Amino acid sequence: MVPTAAKITLGFGFALVLFLLLTLNALRSMRPLHFGPTHANAVEIELDVAKKAIRATRVLAYGDARWRKLDLTSVGAPAKESRLIQLRLLLGDYKHDFDRYPASAAELTRLESRESLRNDQREVLELDARECQIFPFPRDGYLLNCDGLRPTDLTRLTSLASRFDATTEKFYMADGHVFLYAPPRAAHPWH
Repeated sequence: MVPTAAKITLGFGFALVLFLLLTLNALRSMRPLHFGPTHANAVEIELDVAKKAIRATRVLAYGDARWRKLDLTSVGAPAKESRLIQLRLLLGDYKHDFDRYPASAAELTRLESRESLRNDQREVLELDARECQIFPFPRDGYLLNCDGLRPTDLTRLTSLASRFDATTEKFYMADGHVFLYAPPRAAHPWH
């Protein structure tokens, strides 16, 4: 007859041997770890994928998904409208790079650090930063103008924008100026 203490020790020893055998088998089936340049690149790729997943989750969780309708019907000033569309694209680039819209057109010059910009694009960017106006609204709304408007009273612009469509980004002609208005998300009932 084997004493109880010996049974416990034998059982523990058997369990330990079994654990070690299973661990050894698992270690043999694993890939070796590589910490060279290819590993660093793989980590960067995984990090980039994780950032994109986080951004997509945030879009779904906080309602940042595109909800505005877009109506680019002309109001009779195609040259001014074209410039506003170009400015709108710059706003999208800025939002992508800095995770917010610029508070003023002058902030667009921060995009000049992009290596992918051609010289002609840099010139347009500088011109828009000097000549255009961005009037930001809360929750990603904005009013754009590139025809020399220099308002002294922003409440008048806010009042003007309150008469615009609250669900559609579109051109408007008002007081002799052409605007591109993107309504704030807060104007949308389900946000």
